[in-house]
Amino acid sequence: MPRNDHVQDLTVAGNISLSATTTILPAFTPARIAKVRIAGESGIPTIQAAVNDITTGIVFVPIGIWQEQVTTKSGVWIIGSGWGTIIKAPDGLADAKQGVIQFTSAANNVQVLNLQIDGNKSNQTAGRTIRGIYFVGATRCAVKNCYVHDTEDHGIHFSNAGTEDGNQIIGNVVDAAGLSDTSVGGSGIGVSDGINFIISDNHALNSNRVGIRVEGSGHILSSNLCKGNGDGGIVPVSSSSRLLISANHCFDNVDSGAADRTNLDGIRLVGIDDSVVSSNLCRGNDGSGVHLDNNCNRVSITGNVCMNNGQSGTGDGITIENPGTANTDISVSSNICADNQGTKTQVNGLLIANSSDFAMITNNILRGNKTASLSNTSSGGNITTTNNIT
Repeated sequence: MPRNDHVQDLTVAGNISLSATTTILPAFTPARIAKVRIAGESGIPTIQAAVNDITTGIVFVPIGIWQEQVTTKSGVWIIGSGWGTIIKAPDGLADAKQGVIQFTSAANNVQVLNLQIDGNKSNQTAGRTIRGIYFVGATRCAVKNCYVHDTEDHGIHFSNAGTEDGNQIIGNVVDAAGLSDTSVGGSGIGVSDGINFIISDNHALNSNRVGIRVEGSGHILSSNLCKGNGDGGIVPVSSSSRLLISANHCFDNVDSGAADRTNLDGIRLVGIDDSVVSSNLCRGNDGSGVHLDNNCNRVSITGNVCMNNGQSGTGDGITIENPGTANTDISVSSNICADNQGTKTQVNGLLIANSSDFAMITNNILRGNKTASLSNTSSGGNITTTNNIT
């Protein structure tokens, strides 16, 4: 085979062929490619064997079912041949907090692309918290175009991410994460700490808990679809800041029936600072469409459409309340909060409760809601003006 000067120690099996002018992937530079391995070729019977055989580089995984757990390493990209490449969790994984594909310490420049992860939930021991893809301490890592389903815990989970930019979760479908009969985790996509993640164009479906749960600062969550999750659509958790949550569709997120479900909203923010929630569509959720719950500061809620929420009997289009510490400096403008059902469920178009302070409520359309279009029971210094209320 002619040598490709941009690839060192290339091993190719099956019907794959390369010429001296072949482009493997435009994003790969000579510095990134030390070796390429094809899982399943002679002498490399498994994906793990392929990972072990290189220091940095690319592992291509052909179409087929690969029942194994893979521990990857920094500088290795695992690339499937589409969703016909299925990596299935072995039966009865023994230890807690693992992933079908995992990197458990200081991952750097690891990518998982174009494949399917089967968490094999029905054949795991309850409480083992097996994740689909699990990175710890990630920097410049990415999960793209993967289908992850039937995991005992989170579908995709980044934990204790690094302090540098570059982590991305893009274009994935995550379905049926978590055990439906317990309170064990099970968010579709989870980010525990970290900065400046890009989380976009994902489908988070039918998770036991939250569709997308994030923690940290500087994250962009855009154009995601969250449906049928048992504890809410998108939930940034306490002490997160500088979030941009835009153009997401969060709908039909309803109580999964487990004992401790409280976040039944399309988008729920708790203890969030300096953030923007804009141009989202939140409809048909058990709780509110958008919910600021306790100690949120300097948050703009703009241009969202919140329709027919409160399916559980409690929930508004937009709720701003504080059971503990006041929300302050909140702007709520140009949103549409309406209920057009025959039997209405969305209690208020917009509710401001407790002692939320210095909220500016302006230019919203609040129509056809069950009890009130605008309910302001807060004792704070809020301003409501130029809202279209019927």
